[in-house]
Amino acid sequence: MPLPFASLIPKPKEGEGFAKILNILFYISLSLILVFLIIFFLLNNAVQKSTKFLENQEQTLIAQRTPEQLELEKKILNFQQKIGDFNVLFNQHRFLANAFSILEKLTHSKVWFSDFQLTPQTGSIALVGEANSFQNLAEQILILKGNENIRETNLSGARINPKGNIEFNLQLTLSPDVFLYQVTETKEETKEETKEETK
Repeated sequence: MPLPFASLIPKPKEGEGFAKILNILFYISLSLILVFLIIFFLLNNAVQKSTKFLENQEQTLIAQRTPEQLELEKKILNFQQKIGDFNVLFNQHRFLANAFSILEKLTHSKVWFSDFQLTPQTGSIALVGEANSFQNLAEQILILKGNENIRETNLSGARINPKGNIEFNLQLTLSPDVFLYQVTETKEETKEETKEETK
């Protein structure tokens, strides 16, 4: 027999169960958003406090430095600057000895130079020399003109001196590359030069 109060309890309508689930999900998601916002603000506050603490510690360390430490820091910075300046100077340094080395290699065995003036800025060399004969002088000029390190060769005057030798003035212009590296002779080059001189 049915209970007399059963008719009094309202029966759920269709779709009410789905609406309840949506309400529950809405409140859960709203709660999660609030939790995330609270966590975000707490973390942001902690980060700001940590940053301030680190800044204060840094200021304290700076304030606690002794005059000796400050002087040492200045010296270190000074040395660093000098090392940087030295590197710049070394990279721009011109190896002037290369000009002598090249001229020594290219000098004819019957020619000698008595005066040598180098202008590094332009790479020009003014030479005063003597040769045994005009033929030796001509050979010397051909040797110089045939070298890739010499851009220009100008003979400005030649005359016979009282000894019977040919005095001459020579103007050379060297390639800028000559001054950028250190010329080093290899053992093979030295052997070849020695063989040529003995002939």
